[in-house]
Amino acid sequence: MTIALYELAGRGDTKLSPHCWKSVFAIFHKELVFERVGIKFFEKDRLAFSGQSLLPVLRDGGTVVSDSWAIATYLERTYPDRPTLFGGDIGEGETRFINDWTNKIQIFAFRRLFIRDAYDHVDPAEQAHYRLTREARFSESQELVISGQAVNENDVAPPESGYGGAYGGTLEAIQSDRETRINNVRNLMEPIRMVVSDQPFLAGDRPGYADYSVLGPFIWAKSVSSFRLLETDDPIHAWRDRMFRLFHGFGHNTGYPV
Repeated sequence: MTIALYELAGRGDTKLSPHCWKSVFAIFHKELVFERVGIKFFEKDRLAFSGQSLLPVLRDGGTVVSDSWAIATYLERTYPDRPTLFGGDIGEGETRFINDWTNKIQIFAFRRLFIRDAYDHVDPAEQAHYRLTREARFSESQELVISGQAVNENDVAPPESGYGGAYGGTLEAIQSDRETRINNVRNLMEPIRMVVSDQPFLAGDRPGYADYSVLGPFIWAKSVSSFRLLETDDPIHAWRDRMFRLFHGFGHNTGYPV
């Protein structure tokens, strides 16, 4: 039976979640045939079969798995004969650290750089909803204005003062200082830079889920904006290019040229 991955979708073929991108590359890595199913903000009722309303969701025959990390571990255990995502139990534990770092730090830093650009790629009928919920989520009080809204634990506001400056105001205000804040974000990536300066991938000689986890925010950013995240002489730029070349150049063929 066909494997299906349900992803947060925007206008056209744009996908709006870095977490979903992690799962896309994990399935490619496992060399599995799958269908990509876009779900827009107002279509969450189509996820009723999963018992929740968050993305990504994997459907593999009668098995349903939600959450990108849970999907990765499911793929590893269900398809052990396919290329490994972790390289064993120790590798899985180390990858969990990188994945959590990505969720709690990298994604928030990137989101502030591209939150207004992403708005332009949301379906026009859903833009008001996107603006209202995102401006509330990243307000100075960091409280949601819509009660009862399902919020991914990896998609809530960071600690007070955020990463790279205070939150608050409109989408335009949140993104407005990115030309100066980009240096803070680049400095934030120094641990990644140190590793890929000495080896081609975070996982070693070949890519693994650690690489796909860090790549998720990069390819999400590329999907919604042409803003330059990295200098061309940055070792992370070279790593990102290697990642974009995987799977017949899938990353380079997605979104904007960067």
